[in-house]
Amino acid sequence: MKYRKLKNGKYKIIDMNIITYEEVVMKYFNQNVSMETILKENEFYDEYYKCIRLINKRLRSIKEIKKITNSDVLDRLITNGYLNDLRYAKAFIHDKYLLSNEGPLKIKYKLISNDIDELVIDEILKEYDFSKKIKNTLLKYGIEDGTRKLLSRGYDLEDIIKKVQKFQYAHRMMIKDGIEAGLLPAYTAGFIHLDKQFSTLGVNGLNEAAEEQGLTVGNNKEYKEWVSNILGTFKRLNKEARKIYGTKYNTELVP
Repeated sequence: MKYRKLKNGKYKIIDMNIITYEEVVMKYFNQNVSMETILKENEFYDEYYKCIRLINKRLRSIKEIKKITNSDVLDRLITNGYLNDLRYAKAFIHDKYLLSNEGPLKIKYKLISNDIDELVIDEILKEYDFSKKIKNTLLKYGIEDGTRKLLSRGYDLEDIIKKVQKFQYAHRMMIKDGIEAGLLPAYTAGFIHLDKQFSTLGVNGLNEAAEEQGLTVGNNKEYKEWVSNILGTFKRLNKEARKIYGTKYNTELVP
């Protein structure tokens, strides 16, 4: 197309070539390109742009796209930067952190199911602090119901225990303030001694949890190892909390 600029700043077209569909097709034939090749290219790009439309709606993992297309299209999407599992994992974790109540374990499980490398997931999760979500859930629902919700949402047991222990210490300090203010006569009279009291973490439904994990409750190696791991975590964290807060912590169990 040829044009000339006018004095008023506008442009005037003085020559234009229009290429017809037939001319484009003849160009292929003149290059000795077979109709079969043209059709294959059409099929390839139909599939290619279909995948791009899906990715534009929501980022996808390589595994997700692999299920619905062929290897040639998949390779082209990866080469052209439309598919990138690192970018996908970062976006997935970011959205889940901001827009859902899901914890790091559930998020990690979903990414692993899409063949995202576990080490990559762990590195990205380190950038996010889930402690505030744990705190808010415990404040909203209380220790018992809040803990149950947090576990079902995929939060780490150890992180939950640490936060509960911090709550227990705060409650203990409230009792101490009440004693000093003369508001708790049972303590003032010496019937109860705060320094002899334990902050107790109760464990309920251990057997039901084991069965949910597919374990057989009883005198068998798998069940005993699982229980030992759970209770060992409580024992270790109780010792750590005693060093941090200077008060006594213990665990009571109702299987």
